[in-house]
Amino acid sequence: MSDTDVSFLSNTEYLNLQAIAGSSTGSAISREHKDIYHENSEAPLVSRRRLSRRILLPHESEWIDRANRSYTSSKNPRHISELLIPFSEEPNKYFRDPSVIESEYTNLRIGEVASYLGALVVDYPALSEERVTLGSRVTVFEDDERMIVDIVGFNKLYKSSITNENSEEVLPISVDSPLAVAIVGESIGSTKLLRSGINVSIIDIDQASVRRNWFENIVSLRLID
Repeated sequence: MSDTDVSFLSNTEYLNLQAIAGSSTGSAISREHKDIYHENSEAPLVSRRRLSRRILLPHESEWIDRANRSYTSSKNPRHISELLIPFSEEPNKYFRDPSVIESEYTNLRIGEVASYLGALVVDYPALSEERVTLGSRVTVFEDDERMIVDIVGFNKLYKSSITNENSEEVLPISVDSPLAVAIVGESIGSTKLLRSGINVSIIDIDQASVRRNWFENIVSLRLID
């Protein structure tokens, strides 16, 4: 893996780009990897902005960068078949008790991590943001079944079993997943039709939980060839 320049957008810029591009997906507008120009007076900050192929939240970018540094600083990295990277060797930096180190690791291929180097970093949403966006916790009805999701950049960085303060299950989903594609940019009360033919209605948007609780939900990594 090698280092790449990282671009940064505010969350509002990110949402404005989605609207300008006529897409709600976190990656479809960037697959061509091209500059986007516009003359939208309501969103002057997003003009002439280069988009990368991947999109991450700030803590995800830092974690990917750390995994990359651990890999490249290892002896003979090209010959490594497995590398364990605990979530934090600096627990105070992540507000975590030194005794709390993950006992389970998420397996990721080195190529998966490398594909996120140089990703576009999008800041957390403002608490006043009324639209679903990257970094939102959203409660939806999907075919009359209630579900809570965290919209994140790379869902494999998170525990598979996250719960909220009411002990309800929360599912981390990547911003380019079908559900996220359908609801990003939408507000409470909106109903969207998924490609699968399922209706999804937004009943609540929480802009604080992902940012506030990410350090409890992130996982340690096992990098493998």
